[in-house]
Amino acid sequence: MRLMFFDDSGLFRREGMPRKLGKPEIIATYSDGRSNISWFTGFVFGTDDGRFRMLYQGRQKDGSDMLLSAVSGDGIHFEFEKEVMRIENAEVAAVVEDNLNAPEERYKLLLCEYGKLPMRVRGSLLVSPDLLDWKRLEGVSWNNGNEPITGVFYNRVRECFTVTLRPDWGVRMVGFKETRDWRHFSEYEPCMRSDALDRPLDELYGMPAFDYGDRFVGLPLIYRNFRQGNRSKYWLGTIEAFLAYSDNGRYWLRSLRSPFLSGLNKETRNATGALRPMVWPASFRFAEDGSLLIYGSASESEHGLGFEASGAGCVCVWKVRKDGLISLEAGDEEGVVSTREVAWFGGEAYVNISAAHATFAVYESCGGVLPDVNPLEGFGHGDCVPFSGDSTDWTPVFAGGRNLDELKGRTLVFELRVRGGSVYSISGNGELMFNVAAARFREGTQ
Repeated sequence: MRLMFFDDSGLFRREGMPRKLGKPEIIATYSDGRSNISWFTGFVFGTDDGRFRMLYQGRQKDGSDMLLSAVSGDGIHFEFEKEVMRIENAEVAAVVEDNLNAPEERYKLLLCEYGKLPMRVRGSLLVSPDLLDWKRLEGVSWNNGNEPITGVFYNRVRECFTVTLRPDWGVRMVGFKETRDWRHFSEYEPCMRSDALDRPLDELYGMPAFDYGDRFVGLPLIYRNFRQGNRSKYWLGTIEAFLAYSDNGRYWLRSLRSPFLSGLNKETRNATGALRPMVWPASFRFAEDGSLLIYGSASESEHGLGFEASGAGCVCVWKVRKDGLISLEAGDEEGVVSTREVAWFGGEAYVNISAAHATFAVYESCGGVLPDVNPLEGFGHGDCVPFSGDSTDWTPVFAGGRNLDELKGRTLVFELRVRGGSVYSISGNGELMFNVAAARFREGTQ
């Protein structure tokens, strides 16, 4: 069990603890000094020699487009490596690692080529064993004629790769296709579009997505702040990344309607103090400490103009603390959050928290499908040694050496009382259950 707080489906109680988006921090930027890096790019992979290689698309001063590479020892600070190949009238939509199929095709590059078909974008597929030497797979097309801004992730629930993409050229909404062999793709199915909770006329530009261990996370890219008029929405405007989540990689839910990644606030200004009007998260990696690293480009000009400027833009590296995508926050007044019933299989509970003061209590649910929930002696808030500080895995300690392992096989409810801080997740060897499933577990009929 890892309970994060995208919504309240895993909770019985939440008082005085509003939901807040995480705060990604830009920890590094990269520019080769020769390329315009203003659109969706920045794909990073660990290599067999322990280093990291980034592929990115850059427009040169002569107007030509190149696929370029940079290398890093720490996955954060990159240095230019080489020109990989020229890209003619095309954009890289995604690069993904595939360790399930042929080693000589370990990496896939999804390319959008313009002008190959009348009023269509051709989705071509290139493969490589090492990210440097690429060959085209003839006769393979992965898209519906749509532009780039594409997410690709391995879907462990479906045992296939999922491609999140638009349905067609110029249509700003998101759906998905699935493939196991990169030769055959399922039919396109829609999964997300702008809705009534978005700002007026906002458009969904695309959604890169990734596996977060027990769910899938997407970053819907919202195009907004353009000048209104009876014309196509292209010139000027900004791109910001929001947050979405899914249990199966197909059915997606939007989170809070505030930007998760934005280049429009003071924290994301570049060295000269300028804003970055468009941000394009493209790839994701978990660091050894469990924090999330997001790689993607950022422009120095608004939409349309940003694709023309020479030498503009950079690749940014954002860092998010472990499970820090979203949190519940308490102020000076004590906040309370309680889980639903948890079928507990033994061991300890771990809380990802930063707070001035917190205690943890355990209750037990007993009875039928509408059970009583009773405090457990020795596991109350008064028995818990109070926590103060910042930890990604605080283990509650109780007076007399009591521990949660002795409660193995029971259905429990965990409660946190918090002042002055944030709670990011609660995890342990258990399973959150709704009431009927919990009653079956107690009766041994699960």
